[in-house]
Amino acid sequence: GMALKPKQKEEAEQIASKMLSMIGEMKTSNPSLTKRTLLIEAVVYNMLGCISLQTGTKESAKSAVDIFEKYRDISKAIGFVEGAAIAESNIALAKSRYGGGINVSNEENVEKSQKLYKECVKKFGEHDETTITTGLNLSIALQKADRVIEAGRL
Repeated sequence: GMALKPKQKEEAEQIASKMLSMIGEMKTSNPSLTKRTLLIEAVVYNMLGCISLQTGTKESAKSAVDIFEKYRDISKAIGFVEGAAIAESNIALAKSRYGGGINVSNEENVEKSQKLYKECVKKFGEHDETTITTGLNLSIALQKADRVIEAGRL
């Protein structure tokens, strides 16, 4: 069960694009956006990249690379070191899907996502939007690694 169900994919994409357009509006009204909003934007890009990657076609893997690169660039810009590291490993994973790079295991991705989630809980609390988005991210990573049971508990 690698792929997301079409309905899950649709829902996740809707959430993500809603968040991105909200952030877009905030950017126009406030050009010197807080680091925190950019962090949320970065995490949303990562989520979109994961969705793209799970579509399972060569084209979607290629577009995942572009999305993960946005995630990496924003992360670097705001000094979000963990994010940049996850982006790099996701880029490698996406490239490996269309034969353009090394293979990174899903297990590693899950471990990184879990670490990130825990850090967000520590930093922002469990009900913060950043944490929730990271949680979404984590559940996608868990689904990818086929640990559906664990994802259901989150």
